[in-house]
Order: sequence, then structure tokens, then C-alpha cells
Amino acid sequence: MMRRPTDVITVRGIKDADPARDRSGPSPPRQRRLMMSFDFGSGLPMPGPRYQDDFYAWTQYQAAVVRQMPVTDIGFDREHVAEEIEALGRNERDAVRRQIRLIFAHILLLTHSPAELPRSEWRDAIDDARQIVSDKMTASLRRETEDMLAKLYADGRNRAELTLRAQGARNAAAELPLVCPYTLDQLLLEDWYPNALEHSHDA
Repeated sequence: MMRRPTDVITVRGIKDADPARDRSGPSPPRQRRLMMSFDFGSGLPMPGPRYQDDFYAWTQYQAAVVRQMPVTDIGFDREHVAEEIEALGRNERDAVRRQIRLIFAHILLLTHSPAELPRSEWRDAIDDARQIVSDKMTASLRRETEDMLAKLYADGRNRAELTLRAQGARNAAAELPLVCPYTLDQLLLEDWYPNALEHSHDA
């Protein structure tokens, strides 16, 4: 029986997921698309991301497999099945992004707000967000987060600025850095909080 040539599956938006890689180290240049092979002739897949190692990468890869695998049942809703699988991964990705924005906002408030009473609440919010990120973060999500860090910081900064202005701390709001001053490792470091800065009086 003639074997069918190996099909190449392209997973868009994911970079190569390597769970063995040291997450704390710098990321080398990477391609934006991950090429994977699946030999439908033999039914044996080339190794792709594993569920237990990188759930986000696994969902995007499985969706790509579903879209390109041979189907004989015309009732099989290939595209919607693939979209639902992708959505599971996007939910994890979006949850991580939300928590990173929150951490940025509260770290900026701890650094720049002259207010004293909310500080313990801000630290608690940072702790909770760090735990959620720790539970959900994978190698591929970390690389996506690093690539998005400037945008996530800008979102968190806007949130912090709104809070400071609502507190009447206009000078502190004006002093918020425009460029992200933190690394992702620093942001997620357990028990690390910035010291408060001294500010000119806010009328």
C-alpha cells in the first residue's frame, strides 16, 4: 500500500514549546510559526507539545491537527471542534495576561502612591495574582508574555494612573514610568515588593 506523504502542520501564534528549557534564561530568536509533522499514512504523529507539559501549546497544536487530518464523516464539524480546542488554550493565555496587568498596576501603586491604608491590600492582590500565574504559566505562555510585556505594562500603567488620579495624587500619576522598568522574572518573584518613592505634595 502506498504511504501518504507526511503532512506538515503549521501552528500559528505559538513558538516552539520546550518544557525542559530554563524559564529564567533569555529567549533566543525564534520563528513565529511552529512547524510540526503528522504522518497520517502511518497514523503515527511526530512528537508535539504534551498535555502535561504545556497545555496552551498542546491545545493550539491539537486544533491544527484537527483542521488538517483526513475526515470521512461529512457530519464532523471540523472547524468548530478546532475552535473550541483553541479557545481552551486562549482562556489560559488571557487569564495569565489579566493577572500580569493586575500585578503591574499594583506594583506601580505600591511604588508611587502616597496612600498608606491600601498598601496591604495591594500586596495581597499581587500575591494572589502571582499564584494564579504560577499555576497557569507554561513555556510557550511565558514566551508570549515576554513578547507582550510592554503592552501589558502599558495596560497596567493606565489602570494605576486612573487609581492615582482618583486618589487626588496627580503628581504621582505624572511620575509613572512610560517604559516598563521591570522584567517578567522580577514581576513574578515571590515576596518581592517595590519600595515606595517620596513624592512632592499632591494638592
